[in-house]
Amino acid sequence: MSHIICDGRSVPVEGQVVLPGQHGLRFRKWTNWRPRKGSVDRIVLHWTGGEGGGQQVFNTLKRRGLSIHFVVDGAGGIWQFLDPASDHAYHAGRIENPRSVGIEVTCYGFRVIRPAPAKGADRKIYSCTIHGRSRCVADYRPAQHKAVHALCSVLCNSLAIPRRVHIDPRRCLSVAERAPLAGVIGHYHVSPRKLDPGTRPLILLRDRWGDGAMS
Repeated sequence: MSHIICDGRSVPVEGQVVLPGQHGLRFRKWTNWRPRKGSVDRIVLHWTGGEGGGQQVFNTLKRRGLSIHFVVDGAGGIWQFLDPASDHAYHAGRIENPRSVGIEVTCYGFRVIRPAPAKGADRKIYSCTIHGRSRCVADYRPAQHKAVHALCSVLCNSLAIPRRVHIDPRRCLSVAERAPLAGVIGHYHVSPRKLDPGTRPLILLRDRWGDGAMS
């Protein structure tokens, strides 16, 4: 059993975790993240859009002035970069960031014409409708689904986030529609330009938590 750091404390989580003290990668305060002022009631799932590992994701986000709390790599390993209780990451826009924890999952996600990258050739492709259009997207690997479930479960327990998964992909939700939601959402819920993480990761998470998690 490994652990993550939440509110400065070690919290056990199933799986392999690489902590900041182990990988040595640091986002810049204020440029990439800031201290959190309010409470957290939501987790936002992403895909990275590529097949690079934790360090490559970190480098890309840091260069863009963004950040993330956790990255789940291609093998299902969990990389932690920020404390979800005390650190406000830049990952889902100024409305969502203050109240959310961000999880990036290594996955190329979506390609219009180009073939899948070599490192993602084993990923299952499925069809889903997001923002009113049918899409073919790449799924997380089984080990990544398992890590997402373990991490989300621990975060919900530690931060009193409801175990509720919001899936409806028909359209991006307005700020007013999102305001009362608490639980786990996709990046596509908050931006009409985003498709991540696809619908399957949210559906499988809901199924693992049971019907009471459905929305």
